[in-house]
Amino acid sequence: AMLAFCLATKPLLLAMKWAARQVLRLWAVEAADAVKTVFTAEELAGLVAQAQSKKYPSLAPSTRFSAPAMGRVHGASHAELDDVVADFERATRVAIAAGFDAVEIHLGHNYLLSSFLAPGLNKRTDQYGGSLENRARLLRAVVAAVRAETGSDVAISVKLNSSDFQKGGFGPDDARQVVTWLGEDGV
Repeated sequence: AMLAFCLATKPLLLAMKWAARQVLRLWAVEAADAVKTVFTAEELAGLVAQAQSKKYPSLAPSTRFSAPAMGRVHGASHAELDDVVADFERATRVAIAAGFDAVEIHLGHNYLLSSFLAPGLNKRTDQYGGSLENRARLLRAVVAAVRAETGSDVAISVKLNSSDFQKGGFGPDDARQVVTWLGEDGV
């Protein structure tokens, strides 16, 4: 009976081994996409990313020197800002496919999105600079893109500093307003 069991299970074991290889191959493709997404997100670090990166240059709201980036960081073009929104969208898609049930948008420590909120770092004169509403425009576009990917079944949270600790900078009143807008946007 044992020999019959072994003979009967060998095709099953071979089929399971083949299926495991297929799953691992699919996982490897997904993992490669996730790694690309993580490295693409380097540009989202903004003023604190390494300026020397050739593939993913640091971005900022306005061109300026950044000590953490160890160099000059250029002000993002409109096309680059569209790419940033697409990067968040892609990262969300990968996270959802991997089974995450929540997504956090990091908005602190002078990373790109938070630096857009800070009037001392954001000297733009277009629709992304000036008023708090304009400075929050990129964040709100990212939130809309992330929400479009998640639907209503996935929680979105935002890590937001309540102040940039600069005189005349982004402060608690600004943070309250941004939180109000985020609530309106489904966060």
